[in-house]
Amino acid sequence: MSKLPQFILPALLVCGLGVSGYFASNALRSTIQMPAPLVELGDHSAVIQRYGARTVLFTSSTCTYCASMKEMLDERNVVYREIQVDKRPEDMTYLVNTLKVQTVPTLVRDDRRLTGFNESQVERFLVP
Repeated sequence: MSKLPQFILPALLVCGLGVSGYFASNALRSTIQMPAPLVELGDHSAVIQRYGARTVLFTSSTCTYCASMKEMLDERNVVYREIQVDKRPEDMTYLVNTLKVQTVPTLVRDDRRLTGFNESQVERFLVP
């Protein structure tokens, strides 16, 4: 019996697993991506009054999008108050129950709220 068939089956198996792994990882990646940023208009004076700042940023200490948002705000010299919801349960409760938001970063400014992070969206959000 020839040695060729012994190598073909394992090679096909490895290639098949590689291809299926590629598609599976792409499917997984698409399901865990952050949702598109969402801007909502409304009366956010209660948030501004509660935290004593015109601009309030809700974050989590382990969130990389939050770190990017803070960096962007700092580069543009935006004065804001950061609320780390993972450090204070009452702020997490306020974010989820009162503002009906379950995503950080969430940026509240005047009559607008931006949930999620996208550089161009933040740029537009910051323009008065």
